[in-house]
Amino acid sequence: MLGIVPFLGILKRLREGGSNPPCGAGVNAIAILPNGEIRACPIAYDAEWALLGKLGRTDYSEMRHRMLGCGIAGECLGCTHLRGCGGRCLYMNRERYWGEAGFKKICEVTKHTIDAISNVKDEACDIMKNLGMSYQVLDYPKFNNSTEIVP
Repeated sequence: MLGIVPFLGILKRLREGGSNPPCGAGVNAIAILPNGEIRACPIAYDAEWALLGKLGRTDYSEMRHRMLGCGIAGECLGCTHLRGCGGRCLYMNRERYWGEAGFKKICEVTKHTIDAISNVKDEACDIMKNLGMSYQVLDYPKFNNSTEIVP
């Protein structure tokens, strides 16, 4: 199966679910900066909400507690497309650089993409099964490298 992002990631999430956000930022992936800061998201190098602690100064339980407060927030949590989207990007969700109007426009495009993939999900899975393909071909990325799945 030819892998095209975001189609692979969305199809896998529709089948299996996944973390919110899809990249795992602040859930099962963190960033450690050269100055020793531990951050929930590698892009959020200066955002206060993303600071989880500092190497050698913050114990694991405190860092995990801070992770609970820095996840996907707002209307995404109640959205019917959350399973396919995962809140898109933690940084985008928190910072809203495009403002509310821009956020909503990108959200509508994302919902349309998820709906389109959802409409062919069963057919795609049947084709894969008939060809003897493992669902592992849907794995993107192959390992958690905190890459955005839904841009």
